[in-house]
This record gives sequence, structure tokens and C-alpha cells, in this order.
Amino acid sequence: MTEESIPPQTGTDEAAGAETGGEPPSATVGAPTAVLSAAAPAGRGVELEECQFPGGCPNAIAYAGTGRRPKYCYQVVGGVMHDRGNAKRVLDGGAPARRRGEPDDPAPRPVTRAQQTVQAQVTGLVSRLEEASGELRDALGNLADPDAVAAEIAAARRAARAEIDQAQAGTDEAQARARTAEADAAAARRSAAASDEDAETAGQARQLAEDAQARAETERDDLAGQLSAVRAELETTQHALDEVRTERARLQRDLDTTQTELASAAQARDAAGAERDRLHGELTELTRTLEQVQADRDTALSGGERLRIERDTARAETAAARRDTERLRAERDQALTDRDTRAGERDTAREQAADARTQLAVAEATVTALRDQLDRDLDRERAYGQQRLDDADTRHHAREQELRDELAQLRAQLSGSGTSQDTSEGESPEPAGDAGPARGGRDRRRATNAPRPARRRRGADSAPGDAQTADPEGKPP
Repeated sequence: MTEESIPPQTGTDEAAGAETGGEPPSATVGAPTAVLSAAAPAGRGVELEECQFPGGCPNAIAYAGTGRRPKYCYQVVGGVMHDRGNAKRVLDGGAPARRRGEPDDPAPRPVTRAQQTVQAQVTGLVSRLEEASGELRDALGNLADPDAVAAEIAAARRAARAEIDQAQAGTDEAQARARTAEADAAAARRSAAASDEDAETAGQARQLAEDAQARAETERDDLAGQLSAVRAELETTQHALDEVRTERARLQRDLDTTQTELASAAQARDAAGAERDRLHGELTELTRTLEQVQADRDTALSGGERLRIERDTARAETAAARRDTERLRAERDQALTDRDTRAGERDTAREQAADARTQLAVAEATVTALRDQLDRDLDRERAYGQQRLDDADTRHHAREQELRDELAQLRAQLSGSGTSQDTSEGESPEPAGDAGPARGGRDRRRATNAPRPARRRRGADSAPGDAQTADPEGKPP
């Protein structure tokens, strides 16, 4: 029995409970099981329904078999009223409304809430699919029984055939009566012709014959209408049979689809169960860890201070995470900038290397040219030095010859002056005046006979300092 086909008798109570924050009417809050059991009629069994509150409920609900099946127990379990409003809040991921004076539960746990939501949805889906599959199975059981279908068709055909036979029998009887009436009319006419005395009797017989013929025609028309109606009803029955067959095929497809969905739901339920077990294990481990951490933390901190510290810690962690994110973004931007800078520096270094290679080639060419020029200059300086040595040697030999000549002259003068000293002792000699002209003549002769210093010609290949290699007097350095 689906929720759409159930008359909404108790929907107003549940709606009223949802509007008042999960508080059901006072008539059902105390002990709904007792109220439903008292309302159950005598002689009928009471069924127990499980409370379908998300997350599970240990309470059972008595169902008397009339009205909509109850879904929630409307009992306070753990400080939470199990009603439609709180169930919707839990399924939507929120916190259920608590009764006044009840302590609040700890902070919501997303893993537990997700586990409860998945379990509730899978359980609801499986229950709905099982109800739909049961209804489809019953309907298809009735449609899939070939004996029942054949018996129903045979009964319809037999009824139609009986009606047709009855109509045919009525038609035959009317035709027999009409023939009898015609025969009577013919006999009456013969009797009227035979005897005028029987004219009045013949008229009455004729009238009776006409009346019988009219009745026979009326009965024939009635039977023809009944036959048409039976034929129409037979066609309607055949059409209904075709529709039943079509509906049977559709229900068979729906059953196949439902069975497929049921298998998928079973697989989803198994997967959800495995996921639930895994999450339960993780939740157990996290619960132990959390309990240990809470025990260590509760030893040093009180409740309000603990919450403030957790809030400050969460804010600090969030701020630290935000700062780390900004720092990572800045480092990423800096890395990108450094990469671009290194790429630019690499390109610049490549350009500089190319320029350096060009300059090196130019420098090598210049060095080669300078080396050739230096070789030429060395050869030229070597020739020039050799020339100066030759000139110096020439000047040395000339000076030596000149000194020898002067020595010879001096010796001659000394020898001449020795011989003349004895003859002219009394005379006052004037050697300075006599020797002066001779010395001046020697000096002039020496200046005249001295070779000229070698001078280097200035050319295109001469260095700027070549003209200054000799001293101002023409002597070699």
C-alpha cells in the first residue's frame, strides 16, 4: 500500500506537529502505542511498525490496520522528538528541534550525519521498491495466470453465446408464430370465401393474424437489438481483453524495471553498508582520538575557555592558512617573475656572448695585425740599431784615428819644444798665445772631420717616438 493510495486521515496531526516545532497533539504524545491499541477493533490483529526516524529508533508503533500507516513514534529519544518535522530537518542536514529543558547535543558530526542520511535514504528507497514490487507482483500474478484469463474469456464467450442463442430462439419462435398467424389468416380467408356467414369470423381472424404478425415483428426487432447489444458487449469484452493484455505487458515491463531498480538499490545498500562500516571504523578511530584530545584538553581548560580557545585556534589556523596561501601565491608570482627575469637574463647573456664572440674575433684579428706590425717594427728597429752600431763604430774609428793624429802632433810638438828650449831660455815664451791658434785649429778640424750622426727617416711605418731616440747633440743614447 503506497502513501498516494492511503486516505490522509492522520496527515493533519502530523502537519500540526510539524507546525508546532515537532510537538504532536497531546492525545498522541503520552503513549501512542496504547492509544492505537485501544482504537483497534476487536477480532483484528495489530501489526507493529518500526519508527522510520533517520538514524534509527528502538520504539515500535502499533498499527490497527485502518488509515495511514504511522511512520514516527512521537516519542522523545535522546532529547529529540521523533516526528515529521525533526525527520525532515535531519534529512536536510540540519539539527533537530529539542524539547525545552533538554541538554543540547555536542556539535554536529558531518560523518555521522552523512551516514545517517545515506542509511535513511537507502532504507526508504528499498522499502518503497519492495512495496511497489509486491503490488506489481500481485497484479502480475493475477494477469500471468493463463487458466484464470482463459476461464474468464471462455465465460464471457459462453455468456455471449447463450445470449445470442436465446435471441436466436426468440427470433425463431416469433417467426414460427408469424407463420402460424399467416396460416390462420389464409385459412380464415379461405373460410370467408367459402362462406359469407363466416365473414365476421374471418375479419376477426384476419385481425388476430395481423396482430400476431405485428407482435412477431416487434419481437424480431427486439431480438435483433438484443443481438446487436450482445455483439457490442462482445466487442467491448474483446477490447477490454486486449487492454488487459497490454496492461499485463506494461506491468511486466514495470516489474522488470522495478526488479532492476531493486537490484541496483540492493547494490547501493550493500555499497552504502560497506561505506557505512568504513566510515564507522574511521568514526570510531576519530572518536577515540577526539576523546583522548578532549580528555587532555579538558584536564587543563574549562568549558567556556575551551570553546574560546578552540575558536581562537580555529581563527588563528585560518589566518595562518590564509597567510600561507598568500605567501605561496606571492612565492609563485615571485618564481614566475624570477623565471621571466632569468629568461631575459639568459637572452641578454646569449646576446652578450654573441657580442663577446664578435669582439673576440675582432680582437684576434687586431692582435694578429698588431703581431704582424710588431714583427715589422722589430725588424725595422733591429735594422736601425744595426745601422746605429755601424755609425758608432765608424765614429769610434774616426775618433781613434783623430786621437792618434793629435797624439802624434803632440809628440811632434813636444819634441820640437824640447829642442827649442835650450836655445831660447832667456826669452819669455808665450805658449798660450802660440798654442791657442793651433788648439783652435785642431778643434775646428775635429769638428769638421767628425762624422754626422745617423738619422732615421720618418715614414708611414715609423713610431711617434722614433725621432727622439737620439740626444740633441746627435749622439746615440
